[in-house]
Amino acid sequence: MTSIAIPKTGIRFVPSTEPLISNRRLWTTRLMSGLYALLAAAAFFTVDHVAHAAESVGRYADVNGLHMYYEVHGEGTPILLIHGGLCTVDACFGDLIEKLASTRKVIAYEYQGHGHTADIDRPLRFDLLADDASKFLKVLNIQRADVLGFSDGAVVAFQLARTHPEQVKSLITISLFTTRDGAYPELFAGTKTLDANKLKQTPIYDAYRKVAPKPEQFDQLCAKVSAMTDGFQDVPIDEVRTLKMPTMFILGDADMVKPEHAVALFRAVGGGIFGDMVAPQPSRLAILPGTTHFGLVSRSKWIAEMVTEFLQPAAKNAMK
Repeated sequence: MTSIAIPKTGIRFVPSTEPLISNRRLWTTRLMSGLYALLAAAAFFTVDHVAHAAESVGRYADVNGLHMYYEVHGEGTPILLIHGGLCTVDACFGDLIEKLASTRKVIAYEYQGHGHTADIDRPLRFDLLADDASKFLKVLNIQRADVLGFSDGAVVAFQLARTHPEQVKSLITISLFTTRDGAYPELFAGTKTLDANKLKQTPIYDAYRKVAPKPEQFDQLCAKVSAMTDGFQDVPIDEVRTLKMPTMFILGDADMVKPEHAVALFRAVGGGIFGDMVAPQPSRLAILPGTTHFGLVSRSKWIAEMVTEFLQPAAKNAMK
């Protein structure tokens, strides 16, 4: 039987040859073990392979009671990057930042309780984080920006586009679901009770501890991320249809998001037509082959090339 080792974690994936059993405790234990291993793998792909140096570009902005950390890289039209849950700018976007910054001004921030940004006495909710993003752009005197979000950050970016469309020039989401049944049920089962102590044995915690102003808040952060996912509220597809900005949906073919859900989102914004016969809408769908949810962070080259082409005015004009 073959096993797969995750570097620096001591965790191994071992394919099971046992018959399926209905014991809920055993099923949940296996699911959670896999989740922690995947989180560790995601951190390995990023923490050990980040090329840019954040020390010289880190800044802070005061937003809605938060002393919010952010970085600025490159010059040109601004693109705002919103990371995923339990992540940092480096862990989610290190490689991608470097690639996008060759043609654009990349602004990446760490939201409430994550990375350099300390937690405050407020729950983590997607609507609150979207309002923080809106206020953050105003603090930076940016009227409109292209916005890219990954995982939880994709939901935040989507909420920002819904509630403050005047601030979002183009929307790029990586692993977005807008309804609970748009994601696999294992996601909600696995994040319902995140174990902070187990996560402390992974590079996810190492990355957090090295930059967090209050590392003792990690247990609190895990509880809040768990509650935010557990309390996820569906957004009807009719509301997705109200998006007027060019929109790009990116996911892996082995992602936490069901591919049929991504196709439904794509169709809701005008995609899914015979483009040789009818002028297509300036929106895109990209399903990356051989790619899991956390594996997306290692696809920075693919994503950067697709996003750069999507955001080029010439490409958008060709789609009209």
